[in-house]
Amino acid sequence: MSPTGACNSLAADAWSIAVVGAPGVGKTRFISAFVLDDLDDEVQPSESKQSFSRKIKIDDQETIITLLEADESEALLRSAEAFIIMYNATSLYSFQDAIPLLRAIRRAISSDPVFALVANQTDRAPKDYEVSHSQGAALATELGCPFAEASARSGRGVEPIVVELRLARRLGGLICTALNLLADFVLEASATPSPAVIYTIDIA
Repeated sequence: MSPTGACNSLAADAWSIAVVGAPGVGKTRFISAFVLDDLDDEVQPSESKQSFSRKIKIDDQETIITLLEADESEALLRSAEAFIIMYNATSLYSFQDAIPLLRAIRRAISSDPVFALVANQTDRAPKDYEVSHSQGAALATELGCPFAEASARSGRGVEPIVVELRLARRLGGLICTALNLLADFVLEASATPSPAVIYTIDIA
């Protein structure tokens, strides 16, 4: 199945999002849910093809969105204009990996990143969850970024967070700078634990 609205023309607004996360969080399935017509299909990232595009309309403007499945490679991260930091709601380990991933992004790019924190696999039974909604939302608030819950398997929540990121990117300027100053504080606090640390993970 071909990506929906795939287009080689750059006449439309075009930009890219890197999807990062620990192994097994569902990055490939998330990208597939966004760019393919059939949820039973799945893109096949390879060394020669790691990005997949779809054309959508945002605020009456044609926009070509390219999603890139990225690791911590600085070359891959530099090619993106925004970032989805993804974790699996059934994996505490993947949630704890979010801040190291944000550090890697900030090392790789020369400008303040526009990013969102996304909990995937939220269609699982509540008993399977290792990270609660409130934990994810609290970390996103501390980092000053959007938070979303998604099910890449069903497609629920996939497109809205991509659109929200594009709109956030358009804001730019002082808003993004202010949010990243908050992220700086949280990253420093998590690197040097003290009584003032505001980032905690309850593993009870």
